[in-house]
Amino acid sequence: MNSFEMFSASALSAWLDQASDAAPHPPNDHLADLQNDAAEALMAHSFLRHCAPGQAVLVEGEPAEFVGLVISGVLKVCRSLADDRQQIVGLLFAGSFFGRAFETVAHFSVEAASEAEIRCIRRRDFEVLLERHPDLQQHMLSIVLDELQAARDWMVLLGCQETLERVACFFALLLQRGEGGSDRVTFPIGRRDIAGYLGTTVETLSRQVQLLSREGVIEILDGKSFRILDPVRLISLSGT
Repeated sequence: MNSFEMFSASALSAWLDQASDAAPHPPNDHLADLQNDAAEALMAHSFLRHCAPGQAVLVEGEPAEFVGLVISGVLKVCRSLADDRQQIVGLLFAGSFFGRAFETVAHFSVEAASEAEIRCIRRRDFEVLLERHPDLQQHMLSIVLDELQAARDWMVLLGCQETLERVACFFALLLQRGEGGSDRVTFPIGRRDIAGYLGTTVETLSRQVQLLSREGVIEILDGKSFRILDPVRLISLSGT
């Protein structure tokens, strides 16, 4: 059973600091720009939720009850295909928001790809806060525009880059989202899912990983863990 814990407004500073520090590039600094009344209201309606790998947060086609913020771990966003397969269409790291206001049914599934901690707000409460606080509306508009830009960038990556560039870009993303400048990264999802996410096959993915290892860009620690030996070369190979 999911564990929920109501946060008090006194935890606001820690939330905003952590969200800002862990935010994707470019930094989500505008989180800290919310006016005090909006931030306190947001915090007063927040829940802490701990998720085990594979645990559903939102289920496609079912009522969308929450929006929220990833505090730690990785969530994956999936869409069902006609043959009942699931395609991963996005990964959410610390600092990422999930869910949509004014959407009663979830159009995508969101589930934990690893041990994860998220802070949730019931969707109806969040919608009320949006109506009452214009600065929160502006913040959410900024998030939507960031997501749109990220989606366009990913379309370019899948449509124009070579497979090695996509794999290097994925490693670079994991390195960027890592803990405290660590040179170690871990695949948050299985290789089959990664291959689908990158628009390639498991066999091709494995060959490109081996190539990066032979080139001295990464060190393979085990099937899921790697050490980045040459981050400058990795960025160069990613084509970004």
